[in-house]
Amino acid sequence: MLVLALVLGVRWWAPGEQSARLSGPQRSAAPADPADDRDARAAALVETLEETLLAGRPARAATLAGDEPRAARELRDLVVAARQVGLATVDLRYVAATGATQDQVDDGADRFGVDVELTWQVRGFDDVPSSVDVPVVLRDDGTRTWFVTARERPADRAPIWFNDAVDVRRPSPDLLVVRSRSSTTPVDRIAREGVRTVQDALPRWDGRAVVEVPGSVARFARATGLATSSARGLAAVTTSSAVVDLEGGPERVVLNESVYGPLGAVGQSIVMSHELTHVAVGAASSAMPLWLSEGYADYVALRRSDISVDVLAAQIRELVRREGPPRALPGPDEFDGANPDVGAWYESSWLAARLIAQRYGEQALDDFYQQADRDGGTDRAFRELGTSERAFTKAWSAELDTLSR
Repeated sequence: MLVLALVLGVRWWAPGEQSARLSGPQRSAAPADPADDRDARAAALVETLEETLLAGRPARAATLAGDEPRAARELRDLVVAARQVGLATVDLRYVAATGATQDQVDDGADRFGVDVELTWQVRGFDDVPSSVDVPVVLRDDGTRTWFVTARERPADRAPIWFNDAVDVRRPSPDLLVVRSRSSTTPVDRIAREGVRTVQDALPRWDGRAVVEVPGSVARFARATGLATSSARGLAAVTTSSAVVDLEGGPERVVLNESVYGPLGAVGQSIVMSHELTHVAVGAASSAMPLWLSEGYADYVALRRSDISVDVLAAQIRELVRREGPPRALPGPDEFDGANPDVGAWYESSWLAARLIAQRYGEQALDDFYQQADRDGGTDRAFRELGTSERAFTKAWSAELDTLSR
């Protein structure tokens, strides 16, 4: 019926509606949302920043800061660091605006935060790319968007070359050291020696490793994804830079200079070799019990050491004297950096790995580790030794008791 009325020109509206339909105000297009325009400008700036990183053009990057010298310097540093690291790929993708933090509001109403997806791969070191969302601060005057900083709040597991002023060194072709410019602890020589120590025990490892030295405990916590309370007590962590799926992701040794630095050359060497062992065996993606992962790494680091057991196990000996021998192998709570006895539990794990090697041989320890890595647990590995976790724990506890007398 409606079609017929339209074709014949028949009036199908009420008489009083005609003037309104013919002469009433016409609906106009909705006004553009300023936030949409700002998002578009922000996305364009992020795309240009990616292009400057790929091209290695620090002067071009600095122009994205407008008239802010500090932001321009940060951008130049970023491009130089990315070039020195040797990126095979780098991709920046604008995700979304996140609003302004209080610092940004205090610093100017035109400042706002955004999330940017950073994807990168280091040539010669990373077999697969890593990806993480990084917070970046921008400013917008209504017509242009400018870069302010990526250092206000570093993202969890982000590479320190992206959000800190760094020096990049290659102590050997297969070793990359990225350290904050505020760092004062020597790393290169001990890292080279650590690679040799690990390859002596694990000759199949190719020796490729990346070592990062953030400039503060807070940045160390961010780089490793740890809570600051847990990070404070740890000298170093080996972690995967693949945030979503740790399996097979590139691994990094990250040093906490506030703990690592005061250890001295011997302590630093042990810690470095321990962490490089984790890299060599891909420990960051393993589901095996922590006592085995940490104990094995210490065993490799200390297998040629001439330091006495009394010294190497001083903390666990004291803990056993104070509280008695433990009844269970240590777990996540014992290895938490906030635990005041965390050092003692590392020593106890080393003694557990050492006990396996003493009773069954070093090859048996290697086989035990590999079986536990495949299974994500130690039941089958203990059976292949001809024992059980319960029996082994009892023997280990007795060993600690004897050493502590």
